[in-house]
Amino acid sequence: MPPTFTATRTSTNDITIQFDEAVTATGGGALSASNFIIQLDGQSVDTASLSGGASNEYTLDLGLSSPASGGEVVTVDVSNVVDANGNAAASSEKTVTLLDKVAPTFSVSVQSGGTAAQVSFSEAVQAASGGGALDASMFVISISGGTATKGTPTVSGSGSVWTVDLDLQGTADGSEQLTLDVAASAIADAAGNVVTSNSQTMTLVDLPPTFSISVTSDNKVHVTFSEPVTNAAGAALAIGDFEVSLSGGAATSTNVVLSSTTTSVRVVLEDLLRRVLTHACVISAWPRSMC
Repeated sequence: MPPTFTATRTSTNDITIQFDEAVTATGGGALSASNFIIQLDGQSVDTASLSGGASNEYTLDLGLSSPASGGEVVTVDVSNVVDANGNAAASSEKTVTLLDKVAPTFSVSVQSGGTAAQVSFSEAVQAASGGGALDASMFVISISGGTATKGTPTVSGSGSVWTVDLDLQGTADGSEQLTLDVAASAIADAAGNVVTSNSQTMTLVDLPPTFSISVTSDNKVHVTFSEPVTNAAGAALAIGDFEVSLSGGAATSTNVVLSSTTTSVRVVLEDLLRRVLTHACVISAWPRSMC
């Protein structure tokens, strides 16, 4: 009886050839890759190598130039293979389908608000261990320079796009350097291909300052900015840089003065937002340049 064989795919996309008896190449001698007719999606494969032979089992390494993306069809047949009695193995084409072995890649960009980073993967990803959503422990995040620092980041998103909220402490002044990478063996695609390290660094956005208003026990209005500011001309703040009004109740105001200012020229008042505080009367104070 002529020898027969089976072909199965391994987890690494090699092909295991199992003969039902000992075989050699026609004319004697060990088998080589040339004793197999191999096609990948209908195209001849001439980069394969053969190893093994113990227990009549051989391994074909296809020698692919790039990892399979999954679904590629490989056909294998034998050529000039005989058993010890000279019986030639009959043609019997076998088919296997390759696994996805392409690891996802990713890119990082700072979102327009400046307090979060968007991580875009080349395909849908999940936690490498057990699947499920990504979390902050799966990223390596650092911020250097500037005035803002990293708080306790959180992660949201799904599929191939995820957002890392940096939980900035303080206001970014535009000189902070954000460095973000994936943690080792933490993120993978559905086929189990792990995302590899690709540390990326970018500059955070210079955010406009914010401010809050409070009223002291002697009815003075205290305006607190998130960072040092100046007026639009780069000078220290003056009362003319604010719009102040008083309404309701019995109190009136005929003289408004500014008792202290900040001299930093980092961000000018024209970038500020308007706030209103209600306290007994309605006291409103906001930068004039926003009115």
